[in-house]
Amino acid sequence: MPKQSGGIAAAVREFAQPLAESLGLVLWDVRFHKEGADRILLLVIDRPDEAVARTGSTDTAPEEPNSEDNDAIRYPGVTLNDCENLSRALEPLLDEADLIECSYRLQVSSPGLERKLRTAEHFKAYLGEKVFVLLQRAFEGEREYHGVLADFDGTAFTLELPDGRGITCTLSEASWVKADDFDG
Repeated sequence: MPKQSGGIAAAVREFAQPLAESLGLVLWDVRFHKEGADRILLLVIDRPDEAVARTGSTDTAPEEPNSEDNDAIRYPGVTLNDCENLSRALEPLLDEADLIECSYRLQVSSPGLERKLRTAEHFKAYLGEKVFVLLQRAFEGEREYHGVLADFDGTAFTLELPDGRGITCTLSEASWVKADDFDG
């Protein structure tokens, strides 16, 4: 039985991923963490449109686009029903597997705007996309940068800034990297 929170998240991901896929969803992230006195098992789900748009995979794409523009396949975002369906399907599996010894709350949600990029797969999927980075320490007098994720090698990423300059940071130098869903 996993004792560390990372081990619990990895174990939950193993059986939650195929379950999410069977419901037509993508499992974006799994985290087990403490909030105040509570322990939270958080599953972040998405619709396959993000995976299709970012990776080019059409395994989960519909046969016909949902819009008049054939260049842009659009899907509905994650709904409350999606979250509820995964939660209800997952709860009995979690109870049966008995992975978590303490009491916890199960939360299923969408990644929302400005989703955090936390895994290598997230970074690879966002290559060529706008991101927002908060650095641990200032670089050239700034901690916050907006730009296009130009490269990722597994331990470091390069951000192309609006002025054409590029900066390269290791993952450990960034407090977080998020999708930049807002102009400005």
